[in-house]
Amino acid sequence: MLVLATVAVRFVARLRGGWHGDIGRAGYALIALHAAAALAHHDLWRDNTLRRMLPAGRGR
Repeated sequence: MLVLATVAVRFVARLRGGWHGDIGRAGYALIALHAAAALAHHDLWRDNTLRRMLPAGRGR
């Protein structure tokens, strides 16, 4: 019985670890996309979007 419980716990941990890693990588990709979009607004389109995100008084 103990062997079966150990195998089940390891299986669930491996399964959860895979999902956890996938969600983490997706989060990092979303952060990178957001940063790239902010820089594109600032450098390519020059529409002051990035400056409006700064705290009051620093970007104006």
